[in-house]
Amino acid sequence: MENETVVLLHGNSGSSKDMAVIAELLNGHYTVLNLDLPLHGANTAPVEELSIQFCKESIETFLLEQGLNRISIVGYSDGANIAAELCGSSVLQVKTCFLISPNTHYQGTVLPWRVLFHLIQGFCYLFRFSRSMKTVYQHMGMMLNYIMDSTIQRHAKAFHLYYAQNDMITVSDQLKMEEILGVKRSVIANKTHLNIVHSTELMDEIERVFEISSGPIPESLPEE
Repeated sequence: MENETVVLLHGNSGSSKDMAVIAELLNGHYTVLNLDLPLHGANTAPVEELSIQFCKESIETFLLEQGLNRISIVGYSDGANIAAELCGSSVLQVKTCFLISPNTHYQGTVLPWRVLFHLIQGFCYLFRFSRSMKTVYQHMGMMLNYIMDSTIQRHAKAFHLYYAQNDMITVSDQLKMEEILGVKRSVIANKTHLNIVHSTELMDEIERVFEISSGPIPESLPEE
C-alpha cells in the first residue's frame, strides 16, 4: 500500500525550510511534500497578484499534475489559511487538516501589527521598481486582504486547530475560525505565533494526530 501523502505549507514570507522539523518527523511514516508557496523560497516565478486564493489554486493544480487528489495537510499561519481553502476544493479529498495559528482576516490582526504591515506595504510600493520590494509588497497584500469565506463547505475528514497563546488576532476571530471549521481550538502555552511551529508541544500533537508514536501508519483514503 502506498504511503499517505502529507502536504506541508509554510507561512507568509517564509519558506519550506520553516517546516523542515515537521517534515523530518513525518518522513518514513508518510510521503511528505514540503512546498514553497508562490514567491517564497525557491518558487520565484513571477505572479501578477499574490493571494491566498492564488496559492490555493496553484497548489491544487500542482497536486493534480502529480496525480495526487487524496492528501492530508499541515499548514502554518497563512499556509494554514491556504490549507483551509484547499479543504473546500471540489477535486481534492483531504483526510486530515492540521492548522497551526491561522489568520481569519486582516481586521482580526491587532492594531499595532495591522499598522506596521500597512506601513511596510506602503513603503515597498514606493520602491516597487525593485523586485525584492515588490515581492514584500505582494506578501503584505496576501496577509492583509484575506477574508475566509464562511459559505464554503470544507470536506476534510478531521480538522485540528492550534493557536499560540499570544497570537496576532483577537479571541473573537479565533472563535470565528472555530465556527467556520466546526472545531474547538487547542492553545499551545507560552508560545508566540512566530515560534509555535517549532514548539515541543506542537510536535507532540502532530505525533498524536498522525499516530506516529503508536506505531501503525494510518490507512490511505479508500478508493471511491
